[in-house]
This record gives sequence, C-alpha cells and structure tokens, in this order.
Amino acid sequence: MPVPSHPFPGRNNARSQKSLAAKTRELVGGDGEAIIKLWWSIANDPMQKASDRNVALRELADRGWGKAAGFVAQEGDPLGLENIEAAAEAFDRNVLRLVDAQRAERVGGARSPSRVDVDGGVADVSELPVGDVGASGAAGPAR
Repeated sequence: MPVPSHPFPGRNNARSQKSLAAKTRELVGGDGEAIIKLWWSIANDPMQKASDRNVALRELADRGWGKAAGFVAQEGDPLGLENIEAAAEAFDRNVLRLVDAQRAERVGGARSPSRVDVDGGVADVSELPVGDVGASGAAGPAR
C-alpha cells in the first residue's frame, strides 16, 4: 500500500495550498493581469449574463479599491457607555481604598480613610468636624 505524501490525503494543507497558489501565478502571471483582462472583457460583453457581468465588475472593484466594510446593526449601547459615570466613580473609590490600605500597611496601624462619602459628596477627613463622617465610611470619588 502506498504511503501518502502528507498526513491527511484528500485534504488541503498549507503545503498543497501554497504550491497551488504558486502554480496558478506561474500559469496566469505573477501580477494577475490576465485575470483582470478576462474580468474586464466579461464586464463589457453584452452577450454575457448580467449576473456574470456584475460578478466581474465586483471582482475588479474589490481588487482595485478594496472590499467595502460590512457593518452589523447593534441595539442598545454595545460599548456600555451609559454606565460610564458609575464605572468611573467605582474606579475612583477602589483606587482611594487601595491607597488607604497601602498607607495603613506602611504605618502598621488600622485603616483610616482620608476621604469619605458625606451626604452624597466626598470630603477630606481632615476637613470634617468630629462625628460628621458619612454612614458608609467608604472612600468615594474625587470631585
């Protein structure tokens, strides 16, 4: 029984596709001018079917000017920009929480937030009178 030249006979693999492309370029010419001339003759021949003429014109246009970009309609907000403000505020809170945790580790003491939520806003702890810390005690976004 003969041994196949590649592991999956009957299937195209990279070697056979590359050699087929090389053979095609040899036959047609490296620059493809023969194919372009064929498409142009089909596109201009009134005896050809309209669909064949359209295909030839489309191929010429795609090769000469590139394929048109295709877009798919999206519903809603695909980038999630409607919640960007809330995401920015959450990011700010997390950064401030991490800064406070680092400070506490360096000092070796308990965590003491430098900025806290107060009545829907954010204030520096050093600016607050004693007992005026917000209920959450969590750091909030800088404003």
